Amino acid sequence: MPPQSTPKFHPRSTSPGTRPASQLAKHGKYVLLGAFGCWWLDIRRHVLDDILGTREAAQRTRGYKMLVAALALQTVTVVLFLYLIVFLPWIRGIIPNYPSWQRSQRLRIIMPLLTSTILTGFIALVLALIRGTPLGAFRSILAATSVYLLTFGTLGLVPSPGLPSTAASTNADDKRND
Repeated sequence: MPPQSTPKFHPRSTSPGTRPASQLAKHGKYVLLGAFGCWWLDIRRHVLDDILGTREAAQRTRGYKMLVAALALQTVTVVLFLYLIVFLPWIRGIIPNYPSWQRSQRLRIIMPLLTSTILTGFIALVLALIRGTPLGAFRSILAATSVYLLTFGTLGLVPSPGLPSTAASTNADDKRND
């Protein structure tokens, strides 16, 4: 059996057919929308003053524990995304085949975990804002959406490898784990 070679890949910004300006426009709109929503709803003031306040008052605030849980889940979400778009492709040299994630040993664990951290983190952030701030339910949902738009838009700006057209069906991770 001949040794398997890892398919060569190029960053999306240097692969044929994509330009850095188009990538910035594609993901920058989410960063701008999220930043505008955070500014318009004044999330920073609500979190710092209404939920956290002083250390003693923060322990008594209804939204404090939910905010800590939301921030922890947001951190796990960012770490998992960085694992998928930085660690696997750039450091390990593995190009994940996302459409067939059920067949990959790594993605079979990461994708459901990532989905659950996104959903529970979003819900925890909404509940923290509802309980701890005077925003109300609708504005709390808008605020949490703005935070997630800003986060995912920023993560979209991280360069990840593009698949060459011939390597789309040859995934090193899938071949090793079948």
